[in-house]
Amino acid sequence: MTTVFSIKDIPEFSQKEKIVVVGIIGKSPFRYPNKTSPLLSSVQFKENDIECHWDERRSILYLHAVTYFDTARLAALAADLNEESQSTVKDADAAHWLVASGELAIDACRAMALIFHLCHIVILSLPTPVFDLGYLQLFKAIDAYRTEVSAQITSALHQSWAAAWQHGRLCCPRLLFHFKRAPTPLRADPAGLKRLEHAVEDQIYFILRKSRLITNVCAKSLFAIPKNEEFVYISAEEVGSARDTSSLLRGLVQMCSGSGAPTSSDRPSFRHFLQGHLNLAFGEGFDDNVGKYAMSTSYFELPSASCWRGAARVLHRQYSQQSTVLFDALATDVRFSQARCAKVLPIAQASYAEGLPPHYSSQHHAHKLVVALGVVEAMARGPLAGGARTRLRAACDTIRRARELCEEPSLTHHPCIHPKHDSSKEHSSGVRYVSACNCGRTRVSRDDPYCARSANFTFYTLAAEQCNCDTLQAISFPVFQPSTPTFRAASVKGATVKTQELSEVRQQLEVTEAESPQGEGSQRGSWSPPDVLSPGSARDEDEEDPEDSSDEGIEVVTVQDNGTTGT
Repeated sequence: MTTVFSIKDIPEFSQKEKIVVVGIIGKSPFRYPNKTSPLLSSVQFKENDIECHWDERRSILYLHAVTYFDTARLAALAADLNEESQSTVKDADAAHWLVASGELAIDACRAMALIFHLCHIVILSLPTPVFDLGYLQLFKAIDAYRTEVSAQITSALHQSWAAAWQHGRLCCPRLLFHFKRAPTPLRADPAGLKRLEHAVEDQIYFILRKSRLITNVCAKSLFAIPKNEEFVYISAEEVGSARDTSSLLRGLVQMCSGSGAPTSSDRPSFRHFLQGHLNLAFGEGFDDNVGKYAMSTSYFELPSASCWRGAARVLHRQYSQQSTVLFDALATDVRFSQARCAKVLPIAQASYAEGLPPHYSSQHHAHKLVVALGVVEAMARGPLAGGARTRLRAACDTIRRARELCEEPSLTHHPCIHPKHDSSKEHSSGVRYVSACNCGRTRVSRDDPYCARSANFTFYTLAAEQCNCDTLQAISFPVFQPSTPTFRAASVKGATVKTQELSEVRQQLEVTEAESPQGEGSQRGSWSPPDVLSPGSARDEDEEDPEDSSDEGIEVVTVQDNGTTGT
């Protein structure tokens, strides 16, 4: 029976005096996210964290790192990326995958660094029989991060747990490699699989030595490689693939055909492989120094459960802090984007400021801003390009505010050409007109007006003084004065209908004139419009109508034009 809890909230899980801590890191496939099998039966946490499994009977504490290296967690985090995502990088697009992947790698490395600090044995689980060289970058970043915080961690541990943690950590942890899937031709060949394991061990040891991740003195390294024990295990059986539909179908076919799955009964399991290292940890401990330092004894401590619990709380607080070392080592795409945008931004600002007049309009500002943004679009790269465009707009707006024109429109819609000013200074568009005075004898030059008073009263008063129009006789016409404070123009009832009828009559007249270019009555058989007077019917408007004249009882008859005119 195992007890499961989080590294963030560690209870008093045991009273034992000696425990061995085993950490499990690495990657897991999408369809089966449990990379701890066959050591642990299931994974309970669905968020990025370190879950702890305590085995009371065997005195072993397993630390399982749930990170974005697990394919299921990576797919869930990628699906949640949107415009509302948050980022610790200033001016970065949080929804951009390069920003998110860098931050996820930093979080995963902090969890892995804590596991390397708390464990005696660390198991790197790989879903394929090929070593992922991307771990070299992660291990180097973790080693640099550990070196950066080592002084703070040592002083924090010495205050409460000086006995077991006097060297800053329990030991230099051993790194074991567990490849979850063997090549298909070697699954039924234990001897060939053993030769492959030895070849992979030689390759991994050579790679780690060349990259200086392991040294002769294990106390100075992030982890150590056993010098006399095997540290690579390749699983030949497909244990833990119950969620793999293809594996279930193959097993069903093999059972129905009676052939059965190929087994390698003489090959030890992964538990047996790990048990040899656990027995050595419970016994004399690890001593992985090589070369001339092989005779020197390295430190190795088996802490009690309570001692480890207190130290884990202190270390978790230390490793939860942000670090510039991890950002510089892992967020390479974001750093490239930062460097590129920092180089392009001054060039874009210079293109905006080139040839600027002392004061300019908003239209000129928009044109220059488009040119500057084109420079950013052509040269900026990465997730910070959007932030660079925002900073460029802000910088250009700052320059424009110092050189901004008033641009107040006049009555003729010409903008003011003065720098932005308050109401104490008059507007001027620079446009001038020539207008006549009241009597029409004198033409006077005038500025583009900005108010109705200056356009009418002020101008004509000054023009009258120049022309002496004010000495002429002036006739005052009556002006309507409303009797109430609220008034509006009257509307004539039916005016809209009459106006529409008149427009229809005018259209008919235009059509008739177009058909008879020689005047009315030029074509025989045509009918004159009903509202057109016949020749000689016009009379003087001043002639008074006779008293007995009336339109009542008179019927208007349309007269047909026979093409003759009266004399």
